[in-house]
Amino acid sequence: MFFKTFTAELFSFFTIVCLNYVLGDDCPPAKLVLPCVCEVFGKPTIFCKNIEKPEIISDMVEKTGGMKFRRFLLVDSSLTYLPTSALISEKFEILVVFNSTFVSLFDKPPAIKNSLSEMWLMDVHITRGLQWDLFKNLNKLEDLKLFHTEVTTLENDFQNNVSPKLTSLFMVKTKTSKLGKSVFANLKSLSLLHIRISSIKVLKRSMFAKPAAIESLYFDLNRSQVTAFLILLDHEFL
Repeated sequence: MFFKTFTAELFSFFTIVCLNYVLGDDCPPAKLVLPCVCEVFGKPTIFCKNIEKPEIISDMVEKTGGMKFRRFLLVDSSLTYLPTSALISEKFEILVVFNSTFVSLFDKPPAIKNSLSEMWLMDVHITRGLQWDLFKNLNKLEDLKLFHTEVTTLENDFQNNVSPKLTSLFMVKTKTSKLGKSVFANLKSLSLLHIRISSIKVLKRSMFAKPAAIESLYFDLNRSQVTAFLILLDHEFL
């Protein structure tokens, strides 16, 4: 039910983006972002659909010069990778990808200097899987949401590369079946952790930071198990 509601809201949002082509004051001339469009939602957002080559994105970003945007949204696309230098820089704060396929999510790790704070991957298929080493320099990433995007395990490669500033990790239908023994231990600011519709059955105190900042926790365990675990996390002596 939750996933259906979320999907409906997401499609409503994309519909608004597609139907409103009115150029905002903070958008560049429309010809500079073709075949994508720019729309203002508080801050300018770039929306791209049916993209098949990374160069199309790189060329579009280059044409906009030093302009900065709030979001980059990519839907219904199939390409080898997202061009890191173009997207993971100081140009965009939020990356949203929906119903798209890649060989690799990015072509290389990003530069240390970047502004990405939020990432959404929804119905995304990545041939090589989600390579966490490509997240290494996403040092401002606070919010990561994965929906119907396969992540079978979260282990050392996740722990060693994801930003310690992460406050929210939301995973739904990711086929996750295994967690490393200290997988979230470096995430001292992690306050929301939801892994829904997964095969995870066991949580251990060693998986989390000491003290943990968890305020909202959801796993496919029964309510008493999750409640008991939250109580344990509140005791700093553990």
